[in-house]
Amino acid sequence: MLIDEGRAAPLALASRITERTLTVLETVAREPGLSNRAVAERAGIRDGGQASRLLHRLRQLGLVVNDGHGRGSANAWRLTPLGRQAESLARRQRAWRSPPYDRPAR
Repeated sequence: MLIDEGRAAPLALASRITERTLTVLETVAREPGLSNRAVAERAGIRDGGQASRLLHRLRQLGLVVNDGHGRGSANAWRLTPLGRQAESLARRQRAWRSPPYDRPAR
């Protein structure tokens, strides 16, 4: 069977996403346009520098994009299509890793 590259990339990414990374992706998905500081606050990350580094790595992976207007203005993060797929897959994987009593009803 051939692997659909369009599905393989998000699946590979989702399987390696940490809980903190998923929380950041979920935050950006819920509220596109947030600054680094706002993402950190909503995701419960105390160190703003750590949040900035994580967002930069997510940008390098093609999961988020910064719509801020250049140097000196606040960043405005949003998910890319790949980021939406990876966030959705990682969220579902988290649900299935939870104890059975936490799993959604079928």
